[in-house]
Amino acid sequence: MRNVLDCVRQAKPDIFIGIPKAFVLKICNHQAFDSVKFNFIDAGHCIFPSYISLQKIKDGDDSEGYTHPRDAEDLTFLLFTSGSTGAPKGVVYTPSIFQGQLATLRSTFSLTPDDVDMPIIPSLVIGTLCLGMRVVIPPINPLKPTSMDPKVIAKVVNDCGVTFSFGSPAVWGKIARFSVDHAINFPKMKHLLVAGAPSSATTLRLFRKIVPNGRFHTPLGATECTPITTISSDELDEAILSRQESGGGFCVGRPTRNHTIRMIGITDDDVPMISEAKVLSEGDIGEIIVKGPVVTKLYYENKFATRKAKIYESNGEVWHRTGDVGYFDDQGRIWFCGRKAHMCNSGDETYYSVKVEYCFSGLAGINRVALVNISLNGQKVLALCIEPTQRFMSPTARRTIVTDIVQVARRYRIPLRVIAFHARQFPVDKRHHAKIERHLLAKWVQDSLTRLRCNWAIYHVSMTNIAAR
Repeated sequence: MRNVLDCVRQAKPDIFIGIPKAFVLKICNHQAFDSVKFNFIDAGHCIFPSYISLQKIKDGDDSEGYTHPRDAEDLTFLLFTSGSTGAPKGVVYTPSIFQGQLATLRSTFSLTPDDVDMPIIPSLVIGTLCLGMRVVIPPINPLKPTSMDPKVIAKVVNDCGVTFSFGSPAVWGKIARFSVDHAINFPKMKHLLVAGAPSSATTLRLFRKIVPNGRFHTPLGATECTPITTISSDELDEAILSRQESGGGFCVGRPTRNHTIRMIGITDDDVPMISEAKVLSEGDIGEIIVKGPVVTKLYYENKFATRKAKIYESNGEVWHRTGDVGYFDDQGRIWFCGRKAHMCNSGDETYYSVKVEYCFSGLAGINRVALVNISLNGQKVLALCIEPTQRFMSPTARRTIVTDIVQVARRYRIPLRVIAFHARQFPVDKRHHAKIERHLLAKWVQDSLTRLRCNWAIYHVSMTNIAAR
């Protein structure tokens, strides 16, 4: 809630449209909404008689709407980042950026007005509607998308002839598992986009079964620039999946049309000009930067964040620093290794969250894992947090998982010192319900060790003769 109010303060809106609960928020935090001049509520309500009802406007005006011409660089949308690795920032979308995004979607996925979209996040209808596509809004609570009924969603997909959908692995993974278990597939689906966080190799194999006549894609993007890469199931073969499970990272494919991607040396310092950046070679892990039609140029009234995230060329072109780290393979594909903010250290070596976590993702009894840094005896060490498939496990079952983890760690020379079982689901972002909030897990492990709590869930690992990978 604090982040939502911060976003409102940053945006300084003139008009507020919402449901009754939103107006309760507005009344309880009136200072954040001081800029609002006009209020519209979704329906008449006795508690808010002074607010104009949208239904009243609809009933009283049958005239056609009007267009408001915008210049190419005018503010059109203000979209906020999820805040999963810091405070949410307002990303300025202009008509030129939005047109570039539409052109990229159209050319990458061959979208036409005959296609039918089912967005898991309702706000994403803007793009596909502007491409002339029909849109199906699924019965999903945006606040709790993983609480949806996969049986109902599967029926909606087939009954409405959905050909295109974008969602997180948390949502589409649940739909895929149900569909495979009940011998359901989606024959009309042409393109299934799954992004927001890496999908496990097991889940990717399920996607192949539910779209027999289409493709699934694992694109890379961000609020500031999307989509910038993609790879389809045509190329995601067992060799790539095996490489992912062996600590190679997560393959997100090649740059989308008219976009250029580079890897630069990882640093927290400002990089004002591209000539000052250390551009890395094939195979070297660095921060992913991109330029092209979908790359936004600034954050709204936030010069500090803009300076940190943007790199300029002498001709004025803008590169965006994604905050993601990765590398190019010998075929020009990009492998995502995790967020820069999630890199961990042990001794003099650096370990990348996604590269390490994928090594353990296929083990029995494990739903998800997260690599974090903690302090142990005054040293920074690696801890692996476990989200087990069962909330309540016997000590014997936990020790079996620990044994399996230690074997994998030794195989890939990952010097783990602590293994921690998280009794509940991992804390995740509220947008995709897929991005693990590792900083909260790190704090939980550190507190558990410091205060001697949850000892049943914490295992100290003695990894003798394990060299850093």
